[in-house]
Amino acid sequence: AILDYTGAGKFYVDLAFALTGRRPTGAARTVTVASFLLGTVSGSGVATTVTLGSITYPMLKKAGHDRESSGAILSAGGIGAVISPPVLGPAAFLMAEILGISYLDIVVMAMMPTILYYLGILLTIEVDARRLGAREIALDAPGFWWLTKRYWYQYTSLFAIIVFLVAGFSTITAVFWSIVVAILVSYIRRETSLGPRKLVNALAAGTKQVLPVGATTAVAGIAVGILLQTGLGLKISSLILALGFGNLIATLVVSGIVLWVLGLSLPITATYLVAVPTVVPALASVSAAVGIIALVAGVGGYLLRPTNLVERIFLVVGGVLLVAPGLVADVTGLSLFGLAAASQLVRRARATAVSAA
Repeated sequence: AILDYTGAGKFYVDLAFALTGRRPTGAARTVTVASFLLGTVSGSGVATTVTLGSITYPMLKKAGHDRESSGAILSAGGIGAVISPPVLGPAAFLMAEILGISYLDIVVMAMMPTILYYLGILLTIEVDARRLGAREIALDAPGFWWLTKRYWYQYTSLFAIIVFLVAGFSTITAVFWSIVVAILVSYIRRETSLGPRKLVNALAAGTKQVLPVGATTAVAGIAVGILLQTGLGLKISSLILALGFGNLIATLVVSGIVLWVLGLSLPITATYLVAVPTVVPALASVSAAVGIIALVAGVGGYLLRPTNLVERIFLVVGGVLLVAPGLVADVTGLSLFGLAAASQLVRRARATAVSAA
């Protein structure tokens, strides 16, 4: 809310347009990049979508996007705010509290999923723009260096919370001082300064945004308590494992379907709270098996085809991390195993293409 009242929304839209250029897909790419930039500091999918919607919808319409396409681009880009570091969404703070790990660790783990998510949106935009016949639009937008020179202080909101977390502040303290920094730097220029009335309105808006999260968390907490006390959570985990036949990929697919069904009726925070006692144990139980596979493949030098040095290192290190306990170790190990497997698939496809030619 503080960032909305300091003009950060318009700044990130202008910055995104300066970075993405004036191509037929420029309008949609501008919205996506602006959603990412604003989402990194807002942590709210609704706030990001609403803030950018009023500014960018006319631009999308002018570029040739229909209402369905415009709404899809805005909502998909906006909801990415909840996984965009460093602020993330409310569920990230619950993760740090429930799992007993550093919020900074969660920020680091969220980087790759965020990049892949927005790259997927940009790829879809490129295809969709050709289907709709999107056209290039000319906007009187300032350049990147002009924006940086005039509104350089808007970047502080991107890095303040990271600096405070690295300095050893607790999550709540880091967020508090980041808000203080955002308020103080707004006074650098008159048009972005938070006067008494704007500051009160910003604080009121922030309070209203917190209320739904608190109510949702309370209700979801009751559901989680029921799942834990009745043992239903473990039964659901066993069912997921049975449907996945103990295979990681199949278990991930089944888990994704379960989370998708939960997400149809529950907000993100509540979905995470329900997933902790149901889906997470199933995924944790298959990670050790994947670790054994990774270790064997790394030591033996063969997964889908003979491995190179980098793939063997990824497999061995990833396998050790997957066998070791801990969420951070599991996520890092799965990422290394995934990179090695992806490299193997790419190399095998290239070899097949060369042999066919």
